[in-house]
Amino acid sequence: MSMLLGRTKRCLELEMLAKAQREPIAAAKPRASWTNKEVERLKRLHHEGKSNVELCEYLGRSYQAVKAAKRKHGLRKENNNVEC
Repeated sequence: MSMLLGRTKRCLELEMLAKAQREPIAAAKPRASWTNKEVERLKRLHHEGKSNVELCEYLGRSYQAVKAAKRKHGLRKENNNVEC
């Protein structure tokens, strides 16, 4: 999709993140504990290469909650040194 828009994937992720910070996701759960099912889904989607912004949308969690859960479960981001 990024190729269709003429921008890199990272640029699109940054734009989506900026928008998400301006407009909170209605489905986001405030301080709810992660269920085992959610953690398994997080791991699966992470290994499929989904970005943190995409994970927020799929899981209905805030960006910070996704980052914290990935850190807690040892899910590291891949080295994507792509600049806009």
